Amino acid sequence: MKDNPFFSVIIPTYNSKQFLEKSINSVLSQSFQDFEILVIDNSSVDGSEMFLNELDSVKVKVFYVKNNGVIAYSRNVGIKNASGKWLAFLDADDCWFKEKLEIIHRNIVLNPNVIFFAHDMVVSSGSRLSSNKNKISVLNNVQFKLLRYGNFFVTSSVVVNRIVALREGGFKEKREFITAEDCDFWMRLSKLGEFRYLSSELGQLTKHSDSASASSISLHVEATNNVRNEHLDMWVKENPSQKLKARAIKSWMMANTSNIFYKGKDYKNARRFALKSLVIYPFILRSWLILFLALVQISSNSIVIHCLKRVIQLPR
Repeated sequence: MKDNPFFSVIIPTYNSKQFLEKSINSVLSQSFQDFEILVIDNSSVDGSEMFLNELDSVKVKVFYVKNNGVIAYSRNVGIKNASGKWLAFLDADDCWFKEKLEIIHRNIVLNPNVIFFAHDMVVSSGSRLSSNKNKISVLNNVQFKLLRYGNFFVTSSVVVNRIVALREGGFKEKREFITAEDCDFWMRLSKLGEFRYLSSELGQLTKHSDSASASSISLHVEATNNVRNEHLDMWVKENPSQKLKARAIKSWMMANTSNIFYKGKDYKNARRFALKSLVIYPFILRSWLILFLALVQISSNSIVIHCLKRVIQLPR
């Protein structure tokens, strides 16, 4: 194996032995083989350490850490110990399709000014597979789109230039950013170079049932809003004459939050954040629509919503 591979694949893991073998093998079986794998195990107690120690591959390096619930710490250990030109992130319960790195490498060569690549994923929910097609154009104004919609990049699809990632300092390890530290990192990187999104499904994302619980949704929404508020505050300080635009962005943030709660059938919080959106800036049609739907408690899966989608573009 060469001292400086093209890709460093960073896999943080915690008690994920049941997925880890498939995840690592999906990398080892790539058609493009110029890579190293850095597995950062957060003191797992499910037999992961034994499995990792028995791996027979010079491409795999294992680091044992205690991150105290801050996954950003694990990812940063990977970044600091990586020697590849590009960093490719992969969660332990996700996997890639065989041609993923080959396609990314080809696009890197063709686009020397791009510092960040991401792509579509297939979503696995139990035995059901569905598409995760990103409908948002992300080739420009990435920071504003992340402020407006929240994070729409799947971390297991992201590949970043290592030098740029190091220059930006990696993921912030703030506890109030937990579950949204990736959104913060993408926003900071978006100021440093071009982003490219590939509309090809190059991997599989595992969606767990507990990720849709009311408590986990609330925690993630809070973390995402912490990230977005920090970046919006910084933008306002840099652009003091753009207060009206800042109000509109803040209103969109609340509308997006309202939509998340609405889709989770938490109609009370959906109404609360829709009202917040309208108080800040009353000209967001989506906020009025979500407020109405949450008041009458029409499910996002109902035939009414499918009909409305054909009339106006509902929020994600």
